Amino acid sequence: MHATLPKKGPLRALGAMSGTSLDGVDAAVLVTDGRDIVSFGPTSYRAYTSEERAVIAAALGQWQGAQISRCTHRASA
Repeated sequence: MHATLPKKGPLRALGAMSGTSLDGVDAAVLVTDGRDIVSFGPTSYRAYTSEERAVIAAALGQWQGAQISRCTHRASA
């Protein structure tokens, strides 16, 4: 069950992404009314350390086929 908050004007949303290059994390803020983008906010980037890159690289490809389906199904439940 998803709880909803009463709408009290535009919302500020933060998005973060790490691409396949394993270089770091990008983040951006935008303001939306739930349908349209009202304005764009600040952006940021944080590079991974060499140790963080090694941990992420070691995890790549660890889940395959049915394992991914089970994990995805549990996460959305």
